[in-house]
Amino acid sequence: MLYKILLTSIMAVMSLNAETPRLESKPTNAIKEVVKRTDLHVQKDMNPFEVSRFAPWSFKNKKNVEVTCTWLRGGKLESERAIFVAAFTQAYKHLRLEQLFTPQQVKAYAGAIVPEDGYKALSQEALDALQVHTSICLEKFLHEVFDDEVIDVNDVKKEIYTVSASINGKVVGFAACNPTEVPGQIYLRQLAVSPEYWRMGIGKKLLYSFFRVLPNTKHLILAVRRLNTCARDFYSALNFSECDYMYEKLVAEKYVGLQFIVPNTLYFDQDSMTFKQQPHMAWQQANK
Repeated sequence: MLYKILLTSIMAVMSLNAETPRLESKPTNAIKEVVKRTDLHVQKDMNPFEVSRFAPWSFKNKKNVEVTCTWLRGGKLESERAIFVAAFTQAYKHLRLEQLFTPQQVKAYAGAIVPEDGYKALSQEALDALQVHTSICLEKFLHEVFDDEVIDVNDVKKEIYTVSASINGKVVGFAACNPTEVPGQIYLRQLAVSPEYWRMGIGKKLLYSFFRVLPNTKHLILAVRRLNTCARDFYSALNFSECDYMYEKLVAEKYVGLQFIVPNTLYFDQDSMTFKQQPHMAWQQANK
């Protein structure tokens, strides 16, 4: 009987290890040539609770439609790229060329020439004529930004967490973050939801999913374009506030730092994927 119990235990452990890919396993192809998307790899020695944090999970959006979320590690992320381009194209659709790009960028992306003195040297008529280049510049800029994201996600030396949301197998949003050197702090690298699914609670759940896999997180920071009112309104509704943070490749003239600090009165509930009042605070409120 003891022999059978030991044999059963060994087989169970072997089965768990076989189904759990390793975080440190390296892609077989070069970073820019990865040809398939994969679920987020988890470490072999993780306990069952830690493994479950990276398992696919789902929730109902505001229209009661089920949204499935999957953690990714590597791949070309082409579906996520399409969402990224569509979301930011929609967010910037009312902005003009001179608001979004420097003369150097306009020349690089569209081949259009802007005087050395910049936009100020142009008449209103000349500025209006330049607007024909806005869409192509924006598309190339967004693809360039996402290329950097794909390279980083496929770099096994970087600790990046990427989550993708889908409805009936169709990707509708994604988000990515990485821990900073400050304990308990994470940097939100990207967050995008297909415009047709805006205001359905998907972006909020994607953002909160990082508190699920990084439970010690107390401080979330990011940088957003000052002109991106869609994003700023979204983060404001989630109680983000302005801060001095600025990503190294960005400039404060065009971007603003935002942060969310988890109040001591709240804790993140894994089941409901929301923040709730600390039990002792709730008791104090009830017994005032």
